[in-house]
Amino acid sequence: MKILFTIGSLTSGGAERVLVTLANFWASKGLDITVLIVSSHDDFYKVDDSVKLISLDKKFADKKSSILNTISGIRATIKEVKPDIVISFITIMNILTLIANIGLKIPIIISERNYFDQLKKSHWKLLRRLFYSRTDGMVVLSDYDYNKYSYVKNKKIIFNPLNKKNMINVNFNDKEKLIIAVGDLIEQKGFDMLIPSLSRVDLSDWKVMIIGEGKDRESLTSLIKAHNLEDKISLIGRKSNIFDYYKKASIFVLSSRYEGFPNVLAEAMSYGCSCVAFDCKTGPSDMIENHKNGLLVEANNSLKLGEKIDFLMRNQSLRKEFFTEAIKIRNRLDIDEISEKWESYISVFVKNR
Repeated sequence: MKILFTIGSLTSGGAERVLVTLANFWASKGLDITVLIVSSHDDFYKVDDSVKLISLDKKFADKKSSILNTISGIRATIKEVKPDIVISFITIMNILTLIANIGLKIPIIISERNYFDQLKKSHWKLLRRLFYSRTDGMVVLSDYDYNKYSYVKNKKIIFNPLNKKNMINVNFNDKEKLIIAVGDLIEQKGFDMLIPSLSRVDLSDWKVMIIGEGKDRESLTSLIKAHNLEDKISLIGRKSNIFDYYKKASIFVLSSRYEGFPNVLAEAMSYGCSCVAFDCKTGPSDMIENHKNGLLVEANNSLKLGEKIDFLMRNQSLRKEFFTEAIKIRNRLDIDEISEKWESYISVFVKNR
């Protein structure tokens, strides 16, 4: 089978990680995989050598960057690759790919990686409503989104995969007095709520690391200073060896205002971190069974978040229980299981060609 993936870039986002995981896995099984990206600037994830990578900014370097030229580039690539199916990731790229494919009769599956209400600009909402109805299939991450896309006929819920084969073994006794949070330094991730919540906690000999980069670095640095937490909370930037931090962290915090299916939470659980997460609209409650394998906190309640973090810090026996239960997510989201669901869904459209 020949598959063409389309996505804006391979920067350090959750959607990008999922695409690369699937692309590499399928290529290792002998499928013919091509990944089309619009921009190769600041690539964070790398596809295997067996995956063909096409960058529009390199292929059409002589053309000005514009939406029309991007659509033209996607269309030219579809014609050149002649895939059995196109799989597009993220809202704007989904729309552009659907437009580019008009008249080409190649089946398309669009994949939404964030929750429905996160799209704010009215013109993109209108285009989403207009063109999503043209797709052959759609993959979403929650019941909420499944129901919101009433104008898409063929939809399926498939969670994000974890590649268990590449995971490091972990031991509870190797855990340190370390709390981590992971994500872009932007409003969505809620680090501006996490920092004040930690100001109410006696961190004592614990350390906190926020792993990620983004436009809010300066304001978050100022917030840390305002709460006199410079010696406790560090903004350490993006890390390619993120799994080393999951391995040694005892506690992971997800303070997001909204999510689709937070990969970082799944990854943290798979490394036995005791997780505390805001129970935002979609995502955390699909992974955390409250008080069994982690803790859910009322969304955007910074006070309660601090209380739950403090509770876990002081309760080693509960952290040990969560370690045992959380790590079971490795089997639930194993790439073999998730890939099988994707392949079964894809086969319907390929057979019908």
